[in-house]
Amino acid sequence: TFGGDATFDVLTWNVKNFPTIASDQPQYIADVIESMKPDLVAFQEISSTYTFEQMVAGLEGYEGFVNDSTSYSGQDLAWLWRTATVTIDSMYDILEGEWSAFPRDPAVLEMRFDGVPLMLINNHLKCCGDGEIGGEGDEEYRRLQASNLLDGWVEIHAPTDRVIILGDLNDKLDDSVEDNVFTTFLDDPDHYRFADMPLASIPSSYSWKRQSHLEHLLISAELFVDFEKATSSVETMRVDIHLANALSEYLAHVSDHFPVGLSIDLTPEATP
Repeated sequence: TFGGDATFDVLTWNVKNFPTIASDQPQYIADVIESMKPDLVAFQEISSTYTFEQMVAGLEGYEGFVNDSTSYSGQDLAWLWRTATVTIDSMYDILEGEWSAFPRDPAVLEMRFDGVPLMLINNHLKCCGDGEIGGEGDEEYRRLQASNLLDGWVEIHAPTDRVIILGDLNDKLDDSVEDNVFTTFLDDPDHYRFADMPLASIPSSYSWKRQSHLEHLLISAELFVDFEKATSSVETMRVDIHLANALSEYLAHVSDHFPVGLSIDLTPEATP
């Protein structure tokens, strides 16, 4: 179970080169969506637009879009949304041409949930590295630059919007200060908060098969009050515990990442 009718329920989910992991991977993912009924899903690693569209066509009450304009190795970003609760206003890429920082262009979705406007930015940052920020070209350095560029873009283009930066950000939140790629956000608590920070130190809440927490949901200050409500929550969705063969079945048929979900009780817009 996940969220409820009164909350905006969003997942970020790396589905490992969908649909190449297994022939029945689309059905497994569709079953998860039908069970949780999220309002929105930000996917990473969509390798087949056709198969994704076929999966979406079989999901009642959902529509989707694959952002396949610019990506590395065919690992595209995609959106899935519940038509009864989400209205799409616009979709576009940002920070195009910043290939070193972004192997996949960040994808922006401007939308409304029951009339409340939100801006979401889907990301899949550079993977790997040795845990230390090195010189230009180093994996951690590239993720650090991505964080700095996202921060700068939001400051200029969405300074008062309700923003959620989410995705497979491919690094840990609790690294040491000198090697933390998210310093620009962590050092600015008046404007940003990682909603999933509590999960970083809980072993059972890891989001990647190697027991690291790499999927994140970063919210802007305009969402702090809503997130602090008792009805809001964040958690790693351990789908594997509901399968007959648990983790081995999940890794073989679904993904090597777990979805991480944010359920947030949004305050309606003030009436003019």
